[in-house]
Amino acid sequence: MNKGAKKRATKQGPKSRSGNNSKNLRDTPMRRQVMKVFSSCREPLSAKDIKSKIPGSDTVTVYRTIEALVSAGKAKRVDLGGRAAMYEGTDRHHHHIICTYCGKIEDFEDCGLSKVEKTVVSRSRSFAKIIDHSFELFGICTSCNRSRS
Repeated sequence: MNKGAKKRATKQGPKSRSGNNSKNLRDTPMRRQVMKVFSSCREPLSAKDIKSKIPGSDTVTVYRTIEALVSAGKAKRVDLGGRAAMYEGTDRHHHHIICTYCGKIEDFEDCGLSKVEKTVVSRSRSFAKIIDHSFELFGICTSCNRSRS
């Protein structure tokens, strides 16, 4: 690491959940556009979906922007079971129910895991606290269930 990089690294303030300092994330037009896409959509999006919502955007720039936002804790990658990587903003805590037949996604907010987190930490020999969790449910939506009957 060169002297300038070392100096910059020591000037970082409090870190986000992801371990990176979100205050040092430079505000760029592309980052603003991607965040606007996240705030206007109620479901996780692939990088391809995000790119399609930003006219004239470059694929590489969109991917790099998403990764920078994830590293800064402003976006997160969501695992929806075997699909392409999906992303969403971190403006609200929520989880997903995913239909295994048609791929429909529905958000839900109250997962009830705070009591489980406390129990797990109290029983753990190696962990002091839980800082985040991910919780996705997979099932069959009512539409697919009707068509299967």
